[in-house]
Formats: sequence, C-alpha cells, structure tokens
Amino acid sequence: MADYTPGPWHYATKGPGLLGIYAGDARFARPSDLIAGIASADNQEATARLIAAAPDLLAVLGHVYDYYAPMTIFDDETGDSGHDEMMQLVRNAIVNARGG
Repeated sequence: MADYTPGPWHYATKGPGLLGIYAGDARFARPSDLIAGIASADNQEATARLIAAAPDLLAVLGHVYDYYAPMTIFDDETGDSGHDEMMQLVRNAIVNARGG
C-alpha cells in the first residue's frame, strides 16, 4: 500500500478558488474534491485545517501509544482505569490512518 504524502502539510488560499492542502509549495488536494457532497463551502477552510493537521495528529498518537501502552495503570478504588480500552482506541485510529 502506498504511503501518504509526507508532512508537514498546510492549507492556504493562493488565489480565487485555490484553497488547498499543500506539502511545501505543491498543492496535492483541494478540500472541495475530498469532501464533495459531504460538507458545504462554508466549512471548507475548517476542513482544510483538519486535513492539513493529519500528519501531526498521527505522529502524536504514535508517541502517545508508544509511551502509555506499556504502562499498567489502575484506579485505586475500582482496580481498573480504562487504560487498555483507551490504548485500543488509539491503536485503532493509528491503524485506520495507515490503511491497515
């Protein structure tokens, strides 16, 4: 499976109708192409910001998982912290983002 375009990404408007997601100076996506029929033109900028943040968010999730997954954390009163369930959610998000 192909890897995603390396980050960092940013969004910018570089002229009329040129709101896009950029890696360096190269535009590789337009939010209107990515979300056609899903979102309105009113929220394309917010959508572009979220998409542009994806590589950073994925990297942070990876660090969170690597740091916290090996830990054993318990609530003193219940004996359970939800740690395993939370780490599974983080792992699932990482796997989904990587196409696995």
